[in-house]
Amino acid sequence: MRYKVKTINSVNEINWENIPVAKIDKVMWVKTNKVPTAFAQMVFIKDYGFIVRMTCLEANPKRTCTHDNDDLRVDSALEAYFMFDGERYMNLENNANGARKQAIRYNRENKKYFYNNEFGGFKVTPEILNDQWRITINIPLDHLVKLYGNIKKEDFKPGYRFTGNFYKVHELVGTPFEHYLAWQEIHSPFPECHLKEQFGEFEIIA
Repeated sequence: MRYKVKTINSVNEINWENIPVAKIDKVMWVKTNKVPTAFAQMVFIKDYGFIVRMTCLEANPKRTCTHDNDDLRVDSALEAYFMFDGERYMNLENNANGARKQAIRYNRENKKYFYNNEFGGFKVTPEILNDQWRITINIPLDHLVKLYGNIKKEDFKPGYRFTGNFYKVHELVGTPFEHYLAWQEIHSPFPECHLKEQFGEFEIIA
C-alpha cells in the first residue's frame, strides 16, 4: 500500500478537502463492530517539511492524560509511524488533549524519547469538535534531519520514498473500548504495531 504525499509551496495553500486520505480501517486482533472511523492526511511543504493531520469520527473521546509521556494506552489515541533511514522509525502517539509520546526506535524495546529534546519534539495541535477530534503534527525538516543524523534535507523532493503506518487504538485490554485499527494491516498473532517490516510506503509527489 502506498500513500502519495502531495507537495505544496506554503502552509497557506493547504486545503485539506483536496488532500488524499489514508483510511485507518483495518481492524486487527480484537474483532468488534464498535470501532470509530479514522483517517490520516499528509502534505509536504517545500523548504519546510511535513504536516500530518489525523482525524477520528468519535464524540467525547476518552482523554484523561494531559502531560507528555503519560501512559496513553488508557485513552483513545491516534498514532503516526515513519521510517526515513530504513532502520529507525519515529512513533508519534497522541490523545485528544494533545498529550504526546514521541520516540525514535529500532524496535519496541530499543527506543529514545525525544518530546523534550533541544527542539521540544514535534508540535501537536489538538482539536475537538462535536462529533470528531483531530490532531495536526508539524514535522520540520531541520528537526527531522537533526533527530536522525544520517539523512539530508535535500533528499526530500518528489520521488523520495519512505515507510510508515497510521493507527487508531484504545488499548484498555479486555474492555469494550479495546480496539486496534491501521492503515496498513499488520499480521501478528498478538497486538504489535512496531513491526516495521510490514509498514506501508509513502512517496513525495509534485
